[in-house]
Amino acid sequence: MKRYQTADERELDARYVRALFQDLGFDVHADTYDFGSSPLAGLFPGWRLGYSVARIVDDILLKLPLCRVYGSNFEIIAKNGHEMRADNR
Repeated sequence: MKRYQTADERELDARYVRALFQDLGFDVHADTYDFGSSPLAGLFPGWRLGYSVARIVDDILLKLPLCRVYGSNFEIIAKNGHEMRADNR
């Protein structure tokens, strides 16, 4: 994708973005997704079953260290820490 970036663009660093949310007090879960789910989500945004299956395949592939190195998309789920603690009473 670098060939499509302008000179002043760069990829986001997942660790940096995660730290931003954590520093604001959010409980954060970060993970990598790439191989099948990202293209399917873009091509068929309403196809929930296909996306769910692709995410399962991504999860399996990304357990392999070599595949994880090549994963380029990340997902961060940040929830307000106070709300999470209230939900878990």
